[in-house]
Amino acid sequence: MLLFAPVQRNGVQAGNEPILTVDTGGHRGRIQDLVVSSDNRYLISASDDKTTRVWDLKTRREVGKILGQIGPGSEGKIFAVALSPDDRWLAVGGFFSPDKGIRIYDFSSGKLHHLLKSHENPVNDLAFSPDGRVLASGSADKTVKLWAVEDDFRLVRTLEGHKNSVYGVAFLPDNRPLSVGFDKQLILWKDGRVEKSYDHSHNLKSIAVSKEWIAVSGYQEDQQILILDHDLRLHKTISSPTRPTGLSFSRDGSLLLAGTCTTPRVAIIYEVGDDFREQSRFSKHDNTVMATAFLADKTAVTGGGDNKDIYFWKNGKALAHLVGSGRAVWGVGLDRGGLHWGTTWKGDIKKHINPLEHRFDLSSFALGDSDTSVRRIETRYQDWSLSHRKKEGGGYSDVVLVIRNHEQEKATVTRSSADGVYHRVYGFTADGKILSGGAHGALTAYNREGKELARFIGHTDDVWSLAVEGDRLLSGSDDQTLKLWDLGELRLGKKKIYPLLNFFAGSDGEWVAWSRSGYYAASAQGDKYVGFHVNGGPEKEAQFYPASRFQASLYRPDIIQALIRSGSEEEAIRIAGRSRRT
Repeated sequence: MLLFAPVQRNGVQAGNEPILTVDTGGHRGRIQDLVVSSDNRYLISASDDKTTRVWDLKTRREVGKILGQIGPGSEGKIFAVALSPDDRWLAVGGFFSPDKGIRIYDFSSGKLHHLLKSHENPVNDLAFSPDGRVLASGSADKTVKLWAVEDDFRLVRTLEGHKNSVYGVAFLPDNRPLSVGFDKQLILWKDGRVEKSYDHSHNLKSIAVSKEWIAVSGYQEDQQILILDHDLRLHKTISSPTRPTGLSFSRDGSLLLAGTCTTPRVAIIYEVGDDFREQSRFSKHDNTVMATAFLADKTAVTGGGDNKDIYFWKNGKALAHLVGSGRAVWGVGLDRGGLHWGTTWKGDIKKHINPLEHRFDLSSFALGDSDTSVRRIETRYQDWSLSHRKKEGGGYSDVVLVIRNHEQEKATVTRSSADGVYHRVYGFTADGKILSGGAHGALTAYNREGKELARFIGHTDDVWSLAVEGDRLLSGSDDQTLKLWDLGELRLGKKKIYPLLNFFAGSDGEWVAWSRSGYYAASAQGDKYVGFHVNGGPEKEAQFYPASRFQASLYRPDIIQALIRSGSEEEAIRIAGRSRRT
């Protein structure tokens, strides 16, 4: 029996404040990795929502979560998981601060066994050797590290040779490690040194290995899969209609599965024995699919899309579907009395053509239909305007935010992978400051000279929509939440701004709204979607408690209403306290 994240009956440990988190029954962030246990009983999924979930493959139900230390913003996102060949150890890597460690869990109990410290940047990929004796980790610090499993995961080698971030690691059947990175290199290692390398025309991100072949794929505009033999000789280049990623071979090596990062959104299976002829396509996902795997019977498993869902499929036909009740927020609007949002994708975010469908009344706590005339964020302020363009040399179309006055360019803001990648949505505040939402939860304020003023900390996935009304800002994200912010904090010069109010609505009409400290209000069944994540420290597994455990002290609609009126949680607590005493 699995005992993931056991509930402590005697309460939480002192000093570990509970963090209210949404649990929709599925992932809320990009699914980064999928692993199937060797006994074909469990599927493990890892996500930007900071959870590792375990699913029973017979019942297709979640049987547990393996949790670790999390923090605000991106802290705690999981980028990679690997399961040892004997299903004993689960290795987990990601954006873990401040130690950049690799978490080693006992898979059967969910207990954190070891925290491996050595990398200086986030861990992007993990792999166990076929004999189970070595764990390889690839990091943004440009290194691959090898850890001796039987010696309690002692670090035995640091492999240096990549000139940029390492994004993929794997092993050949003879246990020699391989790696790919953003220096366009595929490297085969032996005895701690580069044995052979293959240079590609684009950065490399994904790698998969079978008994006979190596498959690698690139990044951004590269729509190819390279097939090489184990001596790194190029055998075939597969041209793909989409940008392939998340490569996986079936256990017997007869099939190769590739995910998708661009339109058309199709995952594709190739028949290896027929010289990698395309066998079938799967088009149920509506956005990026970075996580792929095969079950023992060659059923394909893919995770991704706008709804962060997992599909099981064969021959292009869906066999089963795992999805939570949340939806990405594509549009928001704001008035003094309520929050407006929409979860239907119609087209260009920057043109605000995605409809507003729902409204939450901040006074009555009632859900209703949106008034479609509600204004969104504006890209013009007096004689100033905002637009976007590509970075010189290519790449995404909205990496550069252009600030103009009287149509003359005055400043630009160029984003990188470290601060949001692109400008998804942008506009002005009521007093002419600039707001921009980007990838990985980035939401930033700038002045009209392009200087950063503050960062808004709270979202964990792409920010797609913004609305401003007076001193209030509303944001909607791929993480399926709305967040209401007090722009008065921006005028006070604060560099980090946290949400005044967080809001989630399920597809069943149930909702929950909560403050930074975890006070919440909810519909009749809304608190089934929330619970409290309690950190145990970097070197211990975290715990998860359903909201009902804290209902007596933290279910406080009076504080939430006072918070909305006052704009301060401290003041709201005082107001609610006075009301209770009178």
